[in-house]
Amino acid sequence: MEDIVGVYMNPPVHAVVVSIDEKTQIQALDRIQPGLPLKPGKCGTMTHDYKRNGVTTLFAALNILDGTVWMNAVEGFFSTITRKRIRRGTFKSVSDLQDAIRRYIREHNKAAKPFVWTKPAETILAKLRRLPASIE
Repeated sequence: MEDIVGVYMNPPVHAVVVSIDEKTQIQALDRIQPGLPLKPGKCGTMTHDYKRNGVTTLFAALNILDGTVWMNAVEGFFSTITRKRIRRGTFKSVSDLQDAIRRYIREHNKAAKPFVWTKPAETILAKLRRLPASIE
């Protein structure tokens, strides 16, 4: 872990540092009924019934120097795209789902910011040492 954090905090001269990951089994779900709109004091709703229209897999790499994502991203980006685009979306096909993912990535990359790692490895390891044994 110290080596990986070290690369993020102090990359070698003339190096390109990317963080690569995959998000598998993203389902193209179409809700049986549309959700009710948001109203003052009321949360948005969606039915628990849905139709599965297939799955896709997202492979991505986050360029830490400028914050752009390439198709071929890391956990933080996957969490964001899931919350902002996939979870409440409705997709009639895998192609619709893939188009929504591509549109989100294009929008993300228009306002991408450099990734700045701020925690040294020792700080992370110290937090892990404080965890109760039952959580590890």
